[in-house]
Amino acid sequence: MKIVDIIQKPFYRAAKFILDKFPAERTEDMVRSLRMLNPSEHTEGLARKYYEKRIAHSIMLASGGILVSLLCFAAIGGSGEILKDSSLMRNVYGQGEKTEELVVRVDGQKLKERLVIDVDERHYSEEETDKVFADIKKRIPKEILGENRSFEKVENNLNLVSSLGDYPVEISWLSDSYELMDSEGRLSEDFDDPSGRKMTLTMLLDYYEKHDEMEIPITVYPKKMLGEDETIAEIRRETRKSNERNGASEKLKLPEKIGSRKIEYSYPESDLPLTIFVLSLFASIGIYFAKEKELKQEIEKREKQMICDYPEIVSKLTLLLSAGMTLRGAFEKISSEYEYALEQGRTASRYAYDEMMITVRQMRSGKSEAAAYQEFGTRSGVARYNKLGSLLSQNLKKGSSALLSIMEYEARDAFEDRKAEARKRGEEAGTKLLLPMGMMLMVVMIIVIVPSVLSFGL
Repeated sequence: MKIVDIIQKPFYRAAKFILDKFPAERTEDMVRSLRMLNPSEHTEGLARKYYEKRIAHSIMLASGGILVSLLCFAAIGGSGEILKDSSLMRNVYGQGEKTEELVVRVDGQKLKERLVIDVDERHYSEEETDKVFADIKKRIPKEILGENRSFEKVENNLNLVSSLGDYPVEISWLSDSYELMDSEGRLSEDFDDPSGRKMTLTMLLDYYEKHDEMEIPITVYPKKMLGEDETIAEIRRETRKSNERNGASEKLKLPEKIGSRKIEYSYPESDLPLTIFVLSLFASIGIYFAKEKELKQEIEKREKQMICDYPEIVSKLTLLLSAGMTLRGAFEKISSEYEYALEQGRTASRYAYDEMMITVRQMRSGKSEAAAYQEFGTRSGVARYNKLGSLLSQNLKKGSSALLSIMEYEARDAFEDRKAEARKRGEEAGTKLLLPMGMMLMVVMIIVIVPSVLSFGL
C-alpha cells in the first residue's frame, strides 16, 4: 500500500461515516455523467464513491489547515507575550527608533485601543558622546580630503560627509567663504587666483542635545481626552518623559501606574493561526464544489474523445461488413481486438470502445441485437453514436447490403466532420499563438533597432 493511500485512508473512513449519517442527494445529471464515465460499474457504487472522494478531499484540506494553524499557534503563540517588567528593549546605537504596538490592561481589564509607542534607539552617555566626538575629529581630516594630498593645497572638491562609520552623529559643514567653497565641499569655478586663498571650514557635530564643532583651516587654489484616549495619552506622556530621562539606559521603562490604576502591557495576539484556519475552511468548501465542475469537464473530454474515435469505428464496421461479416460479428471482432490491445498495454482506455464491449456482453447474455444497438447509442450520450445505434437497430431487418451502403455514406460523412474539426482546432491553436508570436516579433524588433539607435548616438 502506498504512503498516500495510508494517509488518505482515515479521511475516506470519515467521509463514509458522514455519508452513512447524512446521505447525499443525487441529481439525474450527476448520475448520468458518472454512468457515462464508468459504464462498466454499478451506478449506486459510483455515486457513493464520487461523494466519498469529494468529502474526503475537503476534510483533508480542512485538517491540513487546522494542523498548520496549530503549529503557528505553538510557534508564535495565540496571545501576546506579557511584559513582566513593563520594559521594552531599545535598538542599539545607530539602528534608529522602532515602533511597538501593545495591548493595555488597566486593573486587569483590557482596553480596546492598542498603545503604539515609538522607542528611541539607545543613546550614548555624556562621557561616551565626548569620546565619539573626539574620535570623529581625529578621523575626519583623512575622510574629507578626497583627491587632495593636504589642506595646504586644495585643488579638488572635498568629500564633506554627513556621517562617519556607524556613529549615529549628524555631521554638517559651514564655510566662511562661499565664493571659494560651498558647504558640500564643491570648489567655485569662478575662483582663479593662482596664489590660493585661505579659508576656514567648520564641522558641526550634533547628537541629540550634545553639540560640538571643529574648525579646519584650508588653502584653496583655482503636534481635552476622555476614557481610553485619556489613558493612552497619559501613558504616552510618561513614556516620553522616561525616554528623555533615561536615553542612555539599555531599556525604555514604561509607566506601571497611572494614578492609582495598575498598567500591564503585552504584545498583540497573532492573527496568523486564525487566518490560516479560516482560509483552510473556505478552501475545503471550495474544493468540494469544485469537484462538481471537474465532473462536467470530464464529461466534455469524454465527448470529444468519442467524437474523435467515431470515424475510425464506422470505417472498421464498414470494412468488416463489406468483407461479408455479420453486423454482430463485426461488433464482436472490433471489441475483442480492443480488449486484447488493452490487456497488452498497447492502447489506453477509450470510452467508445468500452461501450462496444458492454454492448457485446449484453448480446452474449441474451439481449436482442436491436435493443443492444439502440441502448449503445442512448448510453453513449453523444448525438452521432445515438444516430449510429438507431441505424444499426433499424436496418437489421433490411439486410447487410442496405446497411452497407448506409454505413459507407456515414463513414464518408464522419471523415468530413473530422477534417472540419481538425481545421477548427488548428484555427484555435493559431489564435492562441498570436500573443507569443507578437512577443517574439517585439524581441526581434528590439534586437534590430537598439543597435542601430546606439550606433547613431556614438
